[in-house]
This record gives sequence, C-alpha cells and structure tokens, in this order.
Amino acid sequence: MESLPPSLRSSFSPTCLAQLANLEGTLGPVGKEALPSTSVKQGAVLVALFERPSSPGNLLVCLSTRAKHMRSHPFQTALPGGKIEPQDPTLASTAFREAWEEVAFPSQHDAMDPPTAHTLGVMTPFVSKYRIICHPVVCVTTPEVIDQLKPDPQEVDRVWEWPLSHVLSPKLVKDHSDFVGSLWDYEEEALNQTDDPWVGGSLYRHNRLRTSYTPLKGLTSEILVSVAIACYGENPDFVHLAPEQISFAEAVEVVVRQAEKGKALSASHTYGQGEMNGIRS
Repeated sequence: MESLPPSLRSSFSPTCLAQLANLEGTLGPVGKEALPSTSVKQGAVLVALFERPSSPGNLLVCLSTRAKHMRSHPFQTALPGGKIEPQDPTLASTAFREAWEEVAFPSQHDAMDPPTAHTLGVMTPFVSKYRIICHPVVCVTTPEVIDQLKPDPQEVDRVWEWPLSHVLSPKLVKDHSDFVGSLWDYEEEALNQTDDPWVGGSLYRHNRLRTSYTPLKGLTSEILVSVAIACYGENPDFVHLAPEQISFAEAVEVVVRQAEKGKALSASHTYGQGEMNGIRS
C-alpha cells in the first residue's frame, strides 16, 4: 500500500491495511479501459471501502438502495455505478462519474488536498444474468466522505454501509440489533440460494444475503464475495458457486463471442434483405 496517500493511510488500522494490500494485488491497472467490443453492454461500479474508528480492524463497504420508482431493479441493493459513456476515458472515470451523480461521491477526489479517495485498481469483469458486463472499480476512502454522501432521490432511496466480513458469513447479520426489521422475504434466516441457467450452458448460483436493510443479491453479492475473498484470503462459509459453474472470465468470453456473432448475422441478414428488395424492385 505504498501508493496510498498519508492522509488516507492514517484512516486505516494495520489489520485493514494488510487486507487492502491483499486485495490490491489481485486488481488490474487504474487506467484500464472498457472491452473493445461494441456489441455488448458494459458498465462500471464503485466499490468504496473504509474503516470507522468505532470499529477498528473491520472494513466497511458503501452501498446504496435504488429508488422504489426505478424501472429496473427497484428498491434493490447496489454499488454506485452505471453504463459506460463515450466520453469516459477509463472504467474508473465511469464509476466515479456515476457515483457522483447518484450519491455525490467526490469525482475529483485526487485533486483535493488532502485526497478524499484513492483508487486501488479494477477487478476482472463480471457478467449479469442480463448479459451486461460489469467492471468493478475499487477505491478506499474515509468515514468523513461517506458521512457527507447525499443520495439523488431520483435514483437512490438510501446510502448505507455493511461490514465486508459479513459477506463471507451471512449469519453474522444476527449481531446487528436492527436485522429483525430488515427487508427479507425468504424463509431462510440469512442466506437464500437458487441455481438458474446462465451463459454457455452453465448454471449460475444466485446468492441472496440478509443485511440490516435490503438484501445483497445478484451481481452486487458476487462482486463483494470476490472482494472479501481477496481481502481475507478465505472462502465464504457457504458454497457460493453452482456445480461446474464457469468462471466470470469465461462467461465474459462467451457473451462477447455470441454478441459479435449475432451482430455479424444481423448485418448479413440486413444486407441480404437489401439485395432481395433491390431485385424485386
């Protein structure tokens, strides 16, 4: 963690700094760009990690719950982020731009004195069940920044935080006095799982984790499980992958390959129809 500015380094305990160093070693470069394919939808999300003095040695992650009136995924837990726009030079640019729009996370964090956040790197991309490729950008920040975040009511219902360790052990939710009133619609106490068809003929295991507010599920839970495994060097206390589930790296290759093939077939079909129409005329 030598690259971490002193003002941010002092916000973390030695325990958390060691965990963040483990994570940083698994990440791609900060300046990483989107995949060159124009046939697939791509987006980037921000995984903002921090530590509170009131809970030393425990990494926390900043989360949001989408507004109830949103057309897609209403009132679901999310990481700040969105789709990549043509003007975004890097994946980090997308993640921070979207985080600023959604929850007022400082987009010019590196230019501030002292810096309010520091980007550690970019994770290997993930694939949603809707075949959207998602690039998680990981940064560290301070409790002061998190406490000043303001959700845009057009997109976000609430900004909140959750201990990263609880992602590996959902039963720890019982340590929170407010978990009884959490928004949990499943019979299981803290973890619900289903295996569904995915890309490349593989199954995909949906892990739904109980929290003190809206559940962690879908791509959000998958990303955070991967972050926690990298930080702590431990696997979750539940089987988080379906039997013979392909890796996300393999899933990305399948999605891109199928999208490019579909684009080529579509172009060929359109050209052929044009020829047919020309002959008929």
